[in-house]
Amino acid sequence: AARIPRLILEAGSNSFELSGPADILPLTRGKGLSGKASFKAAAKGPVDALDIPVLELHLELAALSPETLLALLPVEKGKSPLPAGIGLPASRLDFSASKSGNTVDLKNVSVSAGDMRARISGRVGAVDSKAPSLRLTLDTDSITFTSFASFLPGITNLQGKAQLHAAVAGTATEPKVSGTLELNDAGAEYMKQKLEHFTGTVRFSETSVEIPKLTGRVNGGELLLKFSAADPKAPTVTLHGSLSVLDAGALEALMATAPGETAAKPFDSAQGKPSPYTGPVVRTSGDFTIEKITHPNFNSGKAVLEWDLKGVTPEFKLLDGTPKLRVG
Repeated sequence: AARIPRLILEAGSNSFELSGPADILPLTRGKGLSGKASFKAAAKGPVDALDIPVLELHLELAALSPETLLALLPVEKGKSPLPAGIGLPASRLDFSASKSGNTVDLKNVSVSAGDMRARISGRVGAVDSKAPSLRLTLDTDSITFTSFASFLPGITNLQGKAQLHAAVAGTATEPKVSGTLELNDAGAEYMKQKLEHFTGTVRFSETSVEIPKLTGRVNGGELLLKFSAADPKAPTVTLHGSLSVLDAGALEALMATAPGETAAKPFDSAQGKPSPYTGPVVRTSGDFTIEKITHPNFNSGKAVLEWDLKGVTPEFKLLDGTPKLRVG
């Protein structure tokens, strides 16, 4: 029987400039990519089942101008995948991992771009199977929303910070995701609507979302929300909230300048009519209180909306339950 070759390998480099290799590779040739890189690797064992006790990569990229970034991205003729003037700040990747048998340990994977930093660690098992097992964590430093301002046309005065903690378990074919997103003093203006000081925690998994408490200001009114949603196949949604002042004039102006588009319903050509709705059926309950409503043509006292509805779909055919509205 033929013997399987065995390998013992150690390799590494000092820090070297990327401009030379970048001008050789077809995808980056002449695109102006620059930066530094270094690597270190070790491998041993039969070539069809190598153990890799050391695998490290360190990569630093200089800031990419909008012209360089567009040159590196696949672009359809006459179409740009990014808003005009978008570039990337200087970035860095540090990757450290090892492989033993069918298990890969991610010891340290950190990515930074400008003032955004994220870290990934964990383990991937049964890497040669159709459904590798996952146990990974993702953590970010506090990220300022102003970093995304150029990617969001029409939104101004973007402010605040966010921090993400997430975990992935299960398998690659059926991952289970959970985590928290911390919002701190987030806000923005969109079509003259002012959202300010949004602070709270969002807890999420692959089957649920929960916001225990979210506070903020909407057009000057103090907002308080508590929200939960579970089971994507038969969603149950609960909302409790209050708003000190609703500026109905600002809301009316928003609706006048940005009318919603009605989504086209699937059409059944055989029957000559829209196909029946087959999406999820929602059950929802909750209450929302507005202490005062203002408008150029009227003022109103407290308004309280309470509801307990089931069978909620776009067609309303299954709708049942009780909504109540009290307005002073």
